[in-house]
Amino acid sequence: MTVTIGWLHAGSSSKAILAAPSDREVGEFLRTRPLEALTPHTLVTREAVLAEIGRIRSLGYAESVGERQSAAGSVAAAVLRSDGTVLGSVSICATSPASTRPPAPPTAPSSPPSSAPPSPPPSDPFTRLGETTCPDGGTVR
Repeated sequence: MTVTIGWLHAGSSSKAILAAPSDREVGEFLRTRPLEALTPHTLVTREAVLAEIGRIRSLGYAESVGERQSAAGSVAAAVLRSDGTVLGSVSICATSPASTRPPAPPTAPSSPPSSAPPSPPPSDPFTRLGETTCPDGGTVR
């Protein structure tokens, strides 16, 4: 999996990496990079990102729900070298089907049971045969 450098303010892998360096290095990064909104859930203010960095440092891991890709979530932790510098991150990601599909109306008409498993909606970008796209922009095959 690869993460586009520059978007370290969005997604659990990126935020875990961003939280590992010193306050000075994080501050420099935030001063020199735009905080682009990738989805409506992306943190786009320096204050919000710094608060999230504090939370990540306290917990030891980062979480993301819909920050890079809508309806995708992940959890990640930074991987450090023996000298304390960042090597990368390790994460797990999944889709959130409940948030990509509208809920059934409370008075939905009943339909006859089907023996076939339900198909994902065609607009679901995460479901392809043998391939999963993670919230941090990577693909697992």
